[in-house]
Amino acid sequence: MDKKRTVRSIVNLILTGVAAATLSLPLHAKEDAPHVSAILSSDGTLNSSVVGYDRANAAFNIGSIGKFACTLAALRLSDQGLLDIDQPIADILPDFDGGSPVITTRHLLANRSGLPDGPRPQFLTDAAVPPSTITAIEAANLYASGETIGAPDETFSYNLLNWVVVQAVLEHASGRSFADLLQDTVLKPAGMSNSYMFVGQLGPRGQQPENPAKNLPRFLQCAGGPATTPADLLALLRFPHKGGLSFESLAALTTITTPDQSYTLGGRYIEHMGRQWSWQSGSIGPYKAFAIYDPQNDIGFAAMTASGKEHAVEDPRNAWLGSLPE
Repeated sequence: MDKKRTVRSIVNLILTGVAAATLSLPLHAKEDAPHVSAILSSDGTLNSSVVGYDRANAAFNIGSIGKFACTLAALRLSDQGLLDIDQPIADILPDFDGGSPVITTRHLLANRSGLPDGPRPQFLTDAAVPPSTITAIEAANLYASGETIGAPDETFSYNLLNWVVVQAVLEHASGRSFADLLQDTVLKPAGMSNSYMFVGQLGPRGQQPENPAKNLPRFLQCAGGPATTPADLLALLRFPHKGGLSFESLAALTTITTPDQSYTLGGRYIEHMGRQWSWQSGSIGPYKAFAIYDPQNDIGFAAMTASGKEHAVEDPRNAWLGSLPE
């Protein structure tokens, strides 16, 4: 299947039912499933909506959209001359024992490193394993000791271990904890004033889920943090397109590395309505998040829920997309 047909099929699957969506403002999910959302209009106005929750500014876990934020931190370090994403990580992390010696940070950010998915089985079955006290480099060595799944850049594998190693790389390159690094290189300059890093649970600033969420270990902050709001999530997606990255780094962020996944570095960019959109989603237990942004027209939509119900974010997303002019 050629690239254009592949991307078209992905978008068609995602947008199934858009034409039939009921349009209203604010945009609600069926049966008013609890969610919060934000819409960025072309005139710069930002409208937020809250359905089923009692706080408009509560933070949610964004799951894998944290990988997009983590990627921005890596590219910002690259722009500052502190990290070469094409340098073998064996040269950056001499204490790292796993994988091929030619794996680069770019391979990791593209989920094309060939490393096995070590942490996921235990993280999904037991919230207490692995221990949250070990560092990213310790966790990387613990879970990268098995056989690889292929040579670097040979296979796409959406796994947690890539991001454990990325976190170790960023901490080594910057000499800082990942939480402090992301706060200063991404969250603050992007204007994400209601966002924060966390370990374990979200705390009092977060929206409590309908069912218990697993504790987030410190070494998975790159893969599954920060806590944020829909408005801040839109700020995150806008940031690289509004001066947050150099021209070279923005090109790296938006260049497709795995066509059948529409995956670039740390997330997805999808062709829709003849334009390239930042198209990010995350899911971790009861927390679901979705955000899309059209850099050409400076418009976007984000929705989050702690209900565990995918349609809580999918329905208002589809309604918003269906309301846009052709």
